[in-house]
Amino acid sequence: MGHFSELDAMMQESTPFNNFINQEPEAEDTFKGFKFAYDWQYRKLGGFDQQLANLISKGDRQNQAKLFKAFPEETQAIVSYQSKEGWWDKCQDAVEGVNKEV
Repeated sequence: MGHFSELDAMMQESTPFNNFINQEPEAEDTFKGFKFAYDWQYRKLGGFDQQLANLISKGDRQNQAKLFKAFPEETQAIVSYQSKEGWWDKCQDAVEGVNKEV
């Protein structure tokens, strides 16, 4: 008792990411995530952030789940951009709306 197999441990670790993947598009969006994806699409990122965005966008679900642990908002934004219809319009509205207010 109390001993988990490696698969059990992996499943427990990926639960938050799996929950995110199955959520409604609006469930956990943050401005930080919107801004990250927006800047990625308009080539405004540099250095580490650019490399992180490229890694997330090219990763398979298992590796995205690992990245989600350390960079949840960034990973969620890139995955949402790639897989959720209407998300990009919502992202643009959020970021451009804030830019207009400044």
